[in-house]
Amino acid sequence: MGKVERLAKKLKNYLATDENILYVADTSPFKDAVYPPQLIVTTQRLIFRIPKAIGQQLEDYPYESIVNLQIDEGLMFSNIIIKAPGVERLVEGLSKKEAQEVMKYAREAQKSQ
Repeated sequence: MGKVERLAKKLKNYLATDENILYVADTSPFKDAVYPPQLIVTTQRLIFRIPKAIGQQLEDYPYESIVNLQIDEGLMFSNIIIKAPGVERLVEGLSKKEAQEVMKYAREAQKSQ
C-alpha cells in the first residue's frame, strides 16, 4: 500500500465521496523528525496535515477560496505560501521537486473545477 492509499484511509471520514488525493508532499524531517507535516493536494482543495502523537490537525483550503499560491525557493528547500481571504499559510521545508509537483497538481485541479 502506497503513501497516498495509506493517507486516504486515514482521511476517509474527512474527504468528500467524490474527492481524490492527487499528490502528497512531505515536509523536511529536519524540522520535525517524529511527525513531519504534509501538504495534500486533492481534486477539491489543499489540505495541510499536522500529525500528532494522538490524532492530527487538518487545515483545508478549497481551490475557489485560494487567491494566490506561490513558491519561495531557497538554497536547499522550498516553501509554499497559500493565500486565502483572511489567511496566509506558510508550508516550510518542502523539496524543490515536491513544491513544483504541488503547484502542478493544484493548477490542474483548479482548471478542472
